[in-house]
Amino acid sequence: MAKSRAQAGFTVIELMVAVAVVSILLTVGVPAFGSLIERQQLSGAAQTFASDLRRAKSDAIAKGPGGSVTVTLASDSSAGTWSYAVTNSGSTPTKNVSQADFSGVPAVVTGWGISGGAAAFSIEAVRGLAAAGEGSVTFTSGTASLTVERNLAGRVRVCSATGDFGYSSCS
Repeated sequence: MAKSRAQAGFTVIELMVAVAVVSILLTVGVPAFGSLIERQQLSGAAQTFASDLRRAKSDAIAKGPGGSVTVTLASDSSAGTWSYAVTNSGSTPTKNVSQADFSGVPAVVTGWGISGGAAAFSIEAVRGLAAAGEGSVTFTSGTASLTVERNLAGRVRVCSATGDFGYSSCS
């Protein structure tokens, strides 16, 4: 009787099939992963701005009568850049955020008396009201967009033009 020899390793055909499967998975997965990163950057920019507006309202109320918090926004739509600063007291901003923190996410500011790409409003201590009126910032990435709105009563809302990201549609 002849002894059978145990097989060790892979055949060339098995290796070629494995390489083909990995290539197909990478072809499908890499573009989807890039889209996921863009969507997360967009969501992060909108959530950060909404959170900072809510925090500014709380800080203004905590200051008591006579206290206020100022939010200053700058947007250059031709360059696709934006930034904002929140100042709780004095003239030194306590928080600065810019488009560089969320690469590839341009924004457009509307309302709040915007002029020349800049807008500013103060949040008063009395119920967190905004003296400069209503306004919004729309962040975009690819075909998706999220808008952060703030009304006169101080309500901050995030909405989506298409109703995705789990937010209601903007009206």
